[in-house]
Amino acid sequence: MTQTLDLAEDAVPAPAPAQDVAPLAWVIDEVRASLSEAITSIKAFLANKADIDRLRSANEHVHQVSGAMQLLDLRGVTLVTEAVEELFSNWESDPAQCLPAAVRAVDATLGAVRNYLEATLSGRVNPPIRLYPYYREILVLLRAPRVHPADLIFPDLTRRPSFHKMEVRPLSADELRVRRVLYEEGLLRFLRDPENAHARARMRDAVFELEGLPQRGLARSFWWVARALFDALDSFQLPVDADLKRFLARLNQQFRRQIEGGPAVAERLPPGRAHARILGKWPIRRARLEHECGGRRGFRRHRPP
Repeated sequence: MTQTLDLAEDAVPAPAPAQDVAPLAWVIDEVRASLSEAITSIKAFLANKADIDRLRSANEHVHQVSGAMQLLDLRGVTLVTEAVEELFSNWESDPAQCLPAAVRAVDATLGAVRNYLEATLSGRVNPPIRLYPYYREILVLLRAPRVHPADLIFPDLTRRPSFHKMEVRPLSADELRVRRVLYEEGLLRFLRDPENAHARARMRDAVFELEGLPQRGLARSFWWVARALFDALDSFQLPVDADLKRFLARLNQQFRRQIEGGPAVAERLPPGRAHARILGKWPIRRARLEHECGGRRGFRRHRPP
């Protein structure tokens, strides 16, 4: 039997409090200047690759921006600018990689960083995920082994669901084994046919009550978030990709650990990444998460700078 939570109209979370942009305002002029100088220098290097000092100048200006972003705790912007720094370092080792298309990508990326900071300074809600198209281009130029938008999603996990208000329901090892069998059946069918609605529902039903197990902290949060993921999957509101399939396979191993009484949650299955996937890709479930955690402040797609 499945269960859903309907949010009443009067239960809509309050808007997030305005973030403090004063620290950004103090450094924005220097940041603008550094980004502009970096773009000018890298274009000059493209025109004359013997002038390695222009490349180093561009790298230094971007490095200054990265330092400022770290101090402001703008983690998404920091990831982007650090990727540009790495690209510049590669070009110093191999100037032939600095091609016109690559410089255009850098120009667009640093321009996007400037626009992002300007929007943040104006008080707009500005999740770092908006920088992903530009970040992706830089990672492609770096030949990065992993390129995924979840890297630019920073859910605020400082507040926890109200587990003390939720019913605790112990399950015996035999009951857990039955649920694992159901999960494995659903998983195998899903891997054969990702559009199989019955397989999706079967996996969801298998994990439905695990959040009610008498456990604390990370373990209970993990199963609570896992149920959210299956809510999204069951409703066909979650894209199916290699990362999702890998997560579902690892979840099966977590079932085994739960039955054997091993470590509560494997280190490779942190709830934060599951939060990121759900919060970033399924707004309906995000509303429930925010509501149960006491308002939008509890689960945002990015941490306020």
